[in-house]
Amino acid sequence: MIRILLLLLNYLLIPVVGKPYIETNPPILVEGNSAAITCSTLTGSVTTLNNNGVPLPDCTRGTVGCDLYIVSKTRNSLTVNITSVSRERDAGTWICKGSDFSIAQNIRVVARGEFLLSAENPRFALFKTDMRTRIHSILNMILGGAPGALSYDPTTNQIYWGENRNDIIRTADTEGNMAEVVTGTASTNTTSTVDGMAVDYINRLLYYTDTGPDTINVLSLDNYDYRLTLIDTGLDEPRGIALLPNKGRMYWTDWGIHAKIEVADMDGSNRRIFLSLENGTWPNGLTIDSQRNVLYWVNAKSDTIESVNLDGTNREILLQRNRTHYFAIVLMGDYLYFNDWLSPYMKRMKKTGGPRENFGSPLLIRSLGLYAFNSSEIEQGISVCKNSNCQQLCLPKQIGMFSCNCTNGFILRNNKCVEDKSKNTLKTSKNPLFVIKGRDLDIVCDFDISSQMPTSGYTWTKEGEVVNGQTGKVFSIKSVEMSDNGTYSCSARTDTGTRNSSADINIVYSPIVSMPSSIKVVENETLSLLCIATANPSVVHFKWSGPSNLDLSRYHFQVASNSTLILPYIRRTMAGEYTCIAANTIATSTAPVKPITTRKYNKTHVDVLYAPTDSMSQEIITVKRKSNVKIICPVDSNPVPSTYQWYDVDGKEVGSIKELVVNDVTTGSTFTCVVSIKLEPTNGQVRNITHKVTITINILNTVTYTGTIIAVVITLIIIIIIGVIAIVLLYRRGVFRGVTIPFQRFGKNTDNSPFANEDGNTKNESENRTHDPYINLGQPSVPSNI
Repeated sequence: MIRILLLLLNYLLIPVVGKPYIETNPPILVEGNSAAITCSTLTGSVTTLNNNGVPLPDCTRGTVGCDLYIVSKTRNSLTVNITSVSRERDAGTWICKGSDFSIAQNIRVVARGEFLLSAENPRFALFKTDMRTRIHSILNMILGGAPGALSYDPTTNQIYWGENRNDIIRTADTEGNMAEVVTGTASTNTTSTVDGMAVDYINRLLYYTDTGPDTINVLSLDNYDYRLTLIDTGLDEPRGIALLPNKGRMYWTDWGIHAKIEVADMDGSNRRIFLSLENGTWPNGLTIDSQRNVLYWVNAKSDTIESVNLDGTNREILLQRNRTHYFAIVLMGDYLYFNDWLSPYMKRMKKTGGPRENFGSPLLIRSLGLYAFNSSEIEQGISVCKNSNCQQLCLPKQIGMFSCNCTNGFILRNNKCVEDKSKNTLKTSKNPLFVIKGRDLDIVCDFDISSQMPTSGYTWTKEGEVVNGQTGKVFSIKSVEMSDNGTYSCSARTDTGTRNSSADINIVYSPIVSMPSSIKVVENETLSLLCIATANPSVVHFKWSGPSNLDLSRYHFQVASNSTLILPYIRRTMAGEYTCIAANTIATSTAPVKPITTRKYNKTHVDVLYAPTDSMSQEIITVKRKSNVKIICPVDSNPVPSTYQWYDVDGKEVGSIKELVVNDVTTGSTFTCVVSIKLEPTNGQVRNITHKVTITINILNTVTYTGTIIAVVITLIIIIIIGVIAIVLLYRRGVFRGVTIPFQRFGKNTDNSPFANEDGNTKNESENRTHDPYINLGQPSVPSNI
């Protein structure tokens, strides 16, 4: 009851303050289903609501398209009822305008379908299994390493997976497009192994477990830089993770010495042990039936699949088979689907228990992450963060609450996320010590002299040279720079001798990206654009973006100290600004280690050079006699021609600029424009191109023009005369008076009528036909059956 009241309060806040808003019903649109999109306000009136500015049909006038959209409107709201949602037509930015406002909201549409996604580790591949045909197919995408955990966002069609060899999380859509690195998972002197992953598409979040540093993390799907380590204590071997977005809870398995399943709010608070398991067992993947409130998990050590109610009751073993190694499990409909490292088949069984069966063909070698998608089972819900003012991360909690959080490297202060510039205090150590550039640093000389005080002060050296002014136990540096890298040593004399200690200080910093400010390339040739980035640690990912929403994702999978964008056969429409983004993951050695994703960029303007491909072209213009004519040399090129030369029909030069003026034209003539174009690409040979344009001037034939007018006038007069004659004849026959007068073609002599009988007698037409009530206007007709 409390949760319901809080939710109602949360969603009623907007109308109370009168802020206009857009909402959908259901919250997540599914292709082929019906839906409604409403814009409302309490102040002013709503005028229009449409997708990307494209007007909807006016259904009050029976316009075409009203079978798809039914619009209802009041002064304060406008609702678009969609009879059958289309992903291509209805997804996008819906804009609502009113008398005093204009707002926009991105609306996503889930495509219809039923499939399984699986990560095949040894093959460096992701599989998609059609649920109807049971056919496994390898997705067409390039992987930089063996995939592990995976998840899927049906609202954007994006797959997310971890590549533990490269210490990164990647994403791409199911066609292999829109590919990029989401984040680096390892930081300085740490390793990373992402074993579990879960997408919360309602609140736009991605959760993952990392058994390298033993952490549970979250990042925003709308801004990958917003990444936060939620839990970094009390974890041994975290693996599978499952979410209840509408309830603000997350569950995860831990297969460490004290095996268990834990639960917490989705912001990491209210953490507790949900279920203690037998020590030495290996709980791996888990999944939740949110309708029945049942949690399922696989145990690779006990070879079992088990279930328990979310209130902790009714734990039971659904399946136990020897010689298995279950890793991941998912739920779709009435079936549980799971993989077995000791079998090439995907498996399934009823969620209530029973025998297992093979599903699909035997193509698997070692399948890790699994995800089940069924568009008819999309979990609907409105994010509790919809009305929040969180600056970086809004994370759900139980009973409809949320908390505002800041990404690693930032702290929350006065409801704002500000960079954490707190001092790093590190003790001298045999291991390298990492400090973020710009932070203050204290190096503590650490050796046991508790029993004997130094007979003199401390001596500090950097790279073997004495540092003056540093004689205490702590060596302090304000706002460290890259020049502060190096080995720092401290020494102190005691009664028993000199004690020494040292530390290797390594300054970590965001990428410094270098690119040329501009580059010129000739059309239909290859653009090669170099982006160089220096960083510590090294760059984990380069991303390119270009003009006109070009998808350049397939060009930058390789990670190194530089990235080269190669675009063959570049066209003039591809000219514009290109951006190179370099990302790395930094952290300080101060415990607990919390990696920070940093991205820096630089831009280059690409100018595409082009000229006419033919050496000659021709144009014809027609002008009036004795007129003054301005001729423009019609050459499309970049850059514009450097020189213009005009010649008349005799070869005489008559001009040297783009325009040629010819006065008092009396006869037809021909002029030739010769231009010189110089293409100077940044890399490559200079090309001098000459192009000729022949322009023929024709004189408008005024005689023919006048004759045509006269002919048209005469034709109109003849048509009018014929029309008048026809009207007179029809009037004489009585057509306009309701009486038809026989047309006496051969005069009044009926004997000469061509319509006489064979015996020579003639009959009056009116005597041979039945009584026509419209002839005798004075006598109305009477039906015969009255």
